[in-house]
Amino acid sequence: MNQSLNKLQLQYLIHVSNLLNSTLDIDTVVDLIISEIIPIIDGADGGILFLFDEKNQQLIPKSSYGFNENILKLVRIKPGESMTGLAFKKRRTLIFSNREEIFGAQKSFSPYNLEMHNSAIRSIVYSAICAPIFIKQKCIGIITLDCFSRNKYFTKEDKELLEAITHQVGIALERTALYKEKEKSIKLLESLNHEITRQNHLLSHSIKMHQRLSDIVLNGEGLNEILMYIQSTIRIPTLLLDNFGEVLICYKIEELNVEIDSFKEYIVPHLSDYPVQKQTLISIGRDQNYFLSLFPIGSKTNLLGYLVTVSNSKLNDIDYTALSHACTIISLELLKEQHLYEIEQSLKGEFIEELFQAEKFSDSLRKRALQLELEPDRLYQVIYIDYEPFILNYQRSRSINYTIHKKLLHLVNNLFLNGFASGLAVNKHNHIVIILSFKVESRFEKIKSFLKEKSNQFLIQAEKNFKGLTLAIGIGGIQKGLDLVYKSSQQAVRCLSYIKNKKVNDTILFFDELGAKRLYLNNTDEELMDFLTDVLGPLFQYENQQKEEFIETLFIYLDNNQKLKVTAEKLHVHLNTLSYRIKRIESILGISFQDPNDLLNLYLAVNMYKLLKKVSS
Repeated sequence: MNQSLNKLQLQYLIHVSNLLNSTLDIDTVVDLIISEIIPIIDGADGGILFLFDEKNQQLIPKSSYGFNENILKLVRIKPGESMTGLAFKKRRTLIFSNREEIFGAQKSFSPYNLEMHNSAIRSIVYSAICAPIFIKQKCIGIITLDCFSRNKYFTKEDKELLEAITHQVGIALERTALYKEKEKSIKLLESLNHEITRQNHLLSHSIKMHQRLSDIVLNGEGLNEILMYIQSTIRIPTLLLDNFGEVLICYKIEELNVEIDSFKEYIVPHLSDYPVQKQTLISIGRDQNYFLSLFPIGSKTNLLGYLVTVSNSKLNDIDYTALSHACTIISLELLKEQHLYEIEQSLKGEFIEELFQAEKFSDSLRKRALQLELEPDRLYQVIYIDYEPFILNYQRSRSINYTIHKKLLHLVNNLFLNGFASGLAVNKHNHIVIILSFKVESRFEKIKSFLKEKSNQFLIQAEKNFKGLTLAIGIGGIQKGLDLVYKSSQQAVRCLSYIKNKKVNDTILFFDELGAKRLYLNNTDEELMDFLTDVLGPLFQYENQQKEEFIETLFIYLDNNQKLKVTAEKLHVHLNTLSYRIKRIESILGISFQDPNDLLNLYLAVNMYKLLKKVSS
C-alpha cells in the first residue's frame, strides 16, 4: 500500500513540477501552487501560500484554498507568530497534530490577525502542516496546509511530499523572478532606447529650426520673418509680445475669432515679473478653451518680451523644445534692435544738442541736418514732452524703460510726423524732443490747430496705454530757418518748466499763449506776492473790513475794457452805483483809471492774482 502510495505521490510531484515549469509568469505560478497541492496531500482540506516581505518583515498571504481571500489578504504575520511564523523562524517543516497544539501555537497571534484569520477560515482546523520555501538557503515563504476533518491527519509521507513540492516551488519562483527581472531590464532598455530616439528627434528638430532661424538673422530678414517661419512650422497662432504684453507681431491670430486688443486681456494676467515657461488653459470668447504657451525672452533682470502660441491642445515635446531654443535667436534679434535704436537715438540726440546750442549754424551742422532731411529754410517748431515722473516711480528693469521710450516715440512719429509736418523725434533724458518742419507757405493758425489736435490725441493714447503716466507738453514758437530753431527749443523748455513748477495749470502749453504772463512767470512766488500787495493790497484790506464788493467790481470792469454799461449789467447794479464803486476804488488804491501806468499795473496785478488763485486751487 505504502509502495503504491509513494508511486502515486511521485506522479503528483512530477505533475506539479511540470505545471510550475509551464509558465514564467510569477502570478500564475503563485495561483497554481495551492490549488495543485490540496488534491495531492490526503490530509489537506485548505491551505495558504505566504511570501516574505523583507522590507516590512512580514509574511503576506498570496494565494489560498478554503479561505475567504478578501478577508485573508488583510492578515500580516511576523516571524515567530502562530504556526506559520514559527515554521518560518525555525526554517523547518512543522506538523501540528491536534487542536491542543494548534491552539498553543495560535496564542502568539496578534489580536487583529487572530480575528481576521478566524473570519476568513470556513471550518475548524484539527491539524496543520507548515513547510518553508527556500531559494539558495534563504527562506522566502511558507506553505500552510490545514485539515478540517477529525478523521484525517498529516503523515510523515505527507511531510516528505510537501517538502519535495516546496523545493520545486522554490525553483519555480526563482526562475520566474529571474525572468521578471530580465523582462524588466529589457523593458528599461526599450524605454531608454525610445527616449534616446525621442531626444534625438527633439534635438534634430530644434537644430533644424535653430539653423533656419540663424539663416534668417544672417540674411538680415528680421523678426517678422522669424515669427512667420515659426508659425509655418508649428501651424498654430503665434505672437511676439513686448514685456508689457503689447503685441509686436502676430500670425494667424484671426483663427481664434477674437480682436487683437481683446486678446491681450486674456494674455496679460498670465505674465509676471518673474516669468517662466509654462502652458496653461485659458477661455477665449464664448467658452472656447485653448492652451496658452508662454516662452519668456531674455532674462529675469532684462526681460525683453514673450513668444506666445495658442492651440487646441498642449504643444508636443518636439515643438515645445524647438520653441524654447528659438527664444535664444529672438532674444539676440531683440537685443540687436534695442542696441541699434539706442545708437540712433544717441546720434540724433547729439545732433539736437549741438543744434540747440549753436550760435552759428556751421557747414558741418548743415550737412548733418540735410542727412536727416531737415532743410535749412523751412518753418520750424520744437516740442518737449516730459514723462519723467512716471519713469522715476516705475522700478523695473532697463528693458522696461526702453519699451516705454520706444512706444512713446512710436506714438509721436505716427501722430506728429505724418505728412503735414516732417522732422525728427528723439528720446533724451526722459523727454521726447520733437523738431517739426513745415513748408514756408504754411499758415500759422493751421499749424497751431494741427499741434493742438495731435497733442491731445497723444495724451489720450499715452495715458490709455500706460496707466498712471504723468505727461506735460511744452510747445515753442514758430521760427523761420533751422538756424533759429534753438529759440523755439528754449521757449518749449520754458513752457515745460512753467507746467512742472505748477505756475500754470495746463498739461499742454504753447509759448505764444503766455503773452504778458512771460513777464512774471520767471519771478518767484514771493516776488509776485510783493507786487500784488503793492498794487491791490489796500483794496483787499478795505474789502475785508467793510464787506463791500470792490474786488469783483474791479475785475469785471477791467475784463470788459472799462465799459460802464456792460460792467453794470454783468454786476446787476445801477450805473450810479457802479460809478460810485469806481471812484472809491481809485481813492482806496490811490490811482486813476485814466493814467496808463496805473492801468498797466492794475491789469498785471489782476491777471497775476487770477493765475496764482488758479494754481493754488
